[in-house]
Amino acid sequence: MNKSVMLASLVATSAFTTVALADEHEGGWVAGMGYTSFSESEDNVDISVGAIWGSLGYQIKATDNFYLTPELKIGMGIGSDTIMVDSTSVDVELDSYLAASLRGEYDFQNGAYLFVAPTYAKGDFNVNVGSDFAESSSWEFGAGIGAGYNFSAGKKVEVAYESFDGTDMISLAVKFDF
Repeated sequence: MNKSVMLASLVATSAFTTVALADEHEGGWVAGMGYTSFSESEDNVDISVGAIWGSLGYQIKATDNFYLTPELKIGMGIGSDTIMVDSTSVDVELDSYLAASLRGEYDFQNGAYLFVAPTYAKGDFNVNVGSDFAESSSWEFGAGIGAGYNFSAGKKVEVAYESFDGTDMISLAVKFDF
């Protein structure tokens, strides 16, 4: 058997093995994209901004129905919010969003799943007061819970709630296994 035939056989075998593992959901790379609404209420001031983001994680099978997934999210703000502070108009905008989390996920037999995720995240905000401009940025620990549904092989939709030091976040996302 020559080297070309051996190499082709190896590649074909690897491809079939990868498909078989994906069907058994043994874990692997997970990518996603979504929308998050950020809201915070303090001292009768309500701020709401949004972000679109992408994520990349690696799902590790811990038991038959439980997975751990370290995940990174990178996002950018969309839209802004204008609030009134002492008769002064203040524009608040989310510039960028970065988060690292470790998800614990429990999968049910019917395709549904629940997850919890402690997260360390950073939001970069721009604040405009008249002609004055300021930037604000901070890293914070938070936690989230959510639910999802695997509607076809490797394609999921999920909703999540997270909280970071008074900031509430609600997210809707699609995820893809590969």
